[in-house]
Amino acid sequence: MVDLLTMHLTQLDAKSLMEEPSPEARGLLASKIAKDYCDGNFNTVEADLATDIFRILSRDVEIHVRHALAEELAHSPDVPHDIIRRLAGDEPEVAAPVLEFSSVLTEDDLVAIVKSTREAAKLCAVARRETVSGTLAGLLLESRQESVAKELFRNNGATLEERLLSRSWDFIASAPGLLETLVHRGGLPLAVAEKIYAVVSDD
Repeated sequence: MVDLLTMHLTQLDAKSLMEEPSPEARGLLASKIAKDYCDGNFNTVEADLATDIFRILSRDVEIHVRHALAEELAHSPDVPHDIIRRLAGDEPEVAAPVLEFSSVLTEDDLVAIVKSTREAAKLCAVARRETVSGTLAGLLLESRQESVAKELFRNNGATLEERLLSRSWDFIASAPGLLETLVHRGGLPLAVAEKIYAVVSDD
């Protein structure tokens, strides 16, 4: 296995990594290179080479390698958009950390992703983002998946407007766990609080 732990990144290192037959080794090296990139340990030439490596690794046949890459790059604001966007469209195991944490993804990216998938793991990751706009929150509720709605309601950074809660009320009211999560969240619009009281009183 090529030793990238104690040397600067070079074209030769990149070639050796691409030819590494072991998925486990490629995963470890992908994680190491991505961490050094995110920590600012590379000069300009090395950083450019690293992004070329990321583009190749983001297409690696082994999901373990792509997951290792996504776990590190999800927390960097400097990763080129095309790399993050590709990882965000991958299998849920790969996409989840990017969907939850990456600031590189735009609102338009997130809206398009939420509209294009029914995979709960991906939708839950978006619901856990530091901030979730009213538009995104509405789309997530439209999935009518209890696990997704519960993550959204637990997130104090999510914008929960009265109109979007009212629009999804039949779905929300049919799931006692969602009502309980909303109650624990607090700070609800008066009309929504009244709806919850009405449901509880009927029971």
